[in-house]
Amino acid sequence: MQQLVTLPHKHLKIITKLHNIQCPLKSSVTTRRTAVLSHQCQSQCSTCVSLLQKWSGHVNSTARVQKFRNTTKFDASSSIPFPPPPPSPLLIQQVIADYSKAIHPLQHAETGCAVCGLLTPFSRLYPLSTVSHKLHILETDGTGVTRKEQQSECDHVEELKGPVLLPKSLHFCQNCKMTLDNGTAPQQALANGLWIGEVRVQLQNLTWAERTLISRVNHNRCVVWVKGSLQSKMIANAVSHTIPMPKVYNALPPSPEELDEVLAYIYIGPTKPLAKEHHCTPLLVRRNKVANALEWLKLNHIDYADLTISYKNLNMYSEDSPPVIVDYHPGDGGKDEEAKAANDTDDNEGTTEGPCPFVVHGLVGEQLSEMSTNALCAYALQYFKNKKNMALGIGQSDQPQSLFSNPQLYPQMFPWLFPYGLGGPGNARGYAEVSEAERKHQLLMYHDKRFQFEQSFPLVAFNHEQTKNSTTGGFLLAEQQKFPEIAKQILYCPLMKLCFHT
Repeated sequence: MQQLVTLPHKHLKIITKLHNIQCPLKSSVTTRRTAVLSHQCQSQCSTCVSLLQKWSGHVNSTARVQKFRNTTKFDASSSIPFPPPPPSPLLIQQVIADYSKAIHPLQHAETGCAVCGLLTPFSRLYPLSTVSHKLHILETDGTGVTRKEQQSECDHVEELKGPVLLPKSLHFCQNCKMTLDNGTAPQQALANGLWIGEVRVQLQNLTWAERTLISRVNHNRCVVWVKGSLQSKMIANAVSHTIPMPKVYNALPPSPEELDEVLAYIYIGPTKPLAKEHHCTPLLVRRNKVANALEWLKLNHIDYADLTISYKNLNMYSEDSPPVIVDYHPGDGGKDEEAKAANDTDDNEGTTEGPCPFVVHGLVGEQLSEMSTNALCAYALQYFKNKKNMALGIGQSDQPQSLFSNPQLYPQMFPWLFPYGLGGPGNARGYAEVSEAERKHQLLMYHDKRFQFEQSFPLVAFNHEQTKNSTTGGFLLAEQQKFPEIAKQILYCPLMKLCFHT
């Protein structure tokens, strides 16, 4: 009876009707509740009453939902058998058919929306032909949103003609449909300055080291740790620390000496690594692959037009050994006990052939500007062995890149993800503003999953968001008479200069 206090008026009306309680037609909630509480069930009252509500789905193309109520009475004194009889063969067949339909691959398959490019289940997609007469609102001629691929220096810089859509996609998602039906372009549409283009073959299947050589902005300091177990299995890990002041290169690739400041390679195994072990790691450099990637970027990437390609530096890299000195440390290469699962009985991890698994770990710590490269390697080795929170040094540059209002930062960091240098977070080429955090979320849901498979992008993007939030969210209070002296100390503090530059 205590539940009657919270029942709405419409349910109280149903109860009074089922129990034959006489109440005026326009009785208040209090009157009906009092009548139900004072009612004593007689023999004509049902022992159990169940109210079943059935909801239908979408009717035609509208989002309106119709509700039907079916009231069924169950009498305990009836002759209904209990337990009920087993299901009939027809009912079993129907249950199996419905289950098979629910788990069909098409119910879970995904593809990219032609308008926004985001990964969307097929169940929430509509044929693009249904809005073909409205696609003209997605045209962006003259705004620099798209760019046609150049094959040689003789080709002119041109934009793609027609509406900005995902190539070879014939469907669009529900969110884009609702906006297009209203005659407006969606905020998340590629036409809103969010077009990034397809990754060409010159930028595909690049190794970790090759990606480091073609990045115009160096975004982290990396230590790669490769474990070998009796020369049978290998696995590689990378410790990466995002640099608040990314280093900018005017000539690529950098020299091996410059790369040595960014990348360190530690090998742990029973014996020193041979050429076949090096070929399994992601640290080898294919000179032709790097040259082709840089030449393509110079023609098509908007930030690489003034780049100088240093073939002299490129020829310094060996194709059979890592570009940096291998720091070898004896070890059995077994699994770390803290990293093993409860049901993991294999003492070793990795692969016996092909590229070894590669995992990136991110670290955040204070600046250790006075540490040498060898000291940083020692810190990284101690981190791997002890699994403690260690900090790696932060590099600096004479031409730092700002984390704020810099839409070309990520296209220069990850040119293999932004092949044309367009569509970066914070760009102003669109017709509606998209926040950087929302743009990063969209990129992680891009249809070809290039941003999901890139080990460094989520790490760098999240680190930058933390840095900006902590910078903009902090403030300093000082007494008026002490303010000049405090301001002077802040201006001459190296760590505070670093914060001001970023």
